Amino acid sequence: MSKEIREMIDKVNNFKQFVNEQKLNEISSELRNNAISKMKDRGMDKRAEEWTQFYLDKALTDFKNKEIFDDKLIIYGFRLNDKDNTLYINYGSPRNQEYNRTHGTIVYYLTTDEYSINYEVDRKTARILSKIASIVNPESKYSNGIGDFKIKGW
Repeated sequence: MSKEIREMIDKVNNFKQFVNEQKLNEISSELRNNAISKMKDRGMDKRAEEWTQFYLDKALTDFKNKEIFDDKLIIYGFRLNDKDNTLYINYGSPRNQEYNRTHGTIVYYLTTDEYSINYEVDRKTARILSKIASIVNPESKYSNGIGDFKIKGW
């Protein structure tokens, strides 16, 4: 066998190994939820909370740095509180602004399927928050697009 053919075979084998490792690193949501539930049953609340936060961050990573509220503010992060079933969405001024450092938190209540927002928002913000709610709670009323938000101009 020539040197080029051996190198090509090695590349193919390395690629196959990479693909197999990626398959092993992925777990189903059912398995993940069962593992977290078992941790809670065994009194491992802190560990279950860390796992939940890790997978929440992974699921919502596409929404970090998204512009909301008429593109004036951006989303910085998320925190899920298992005790009261709430998702906290932290937002604020873009970090590159020197002045006008605004920050706040939007709360999504999982048990009642409602946001803490009771004022008009733009359509883009409503759509982003609806997508977040439908990821955290697939049976959310917000999975239809904009849920019960009051949209500016409608």
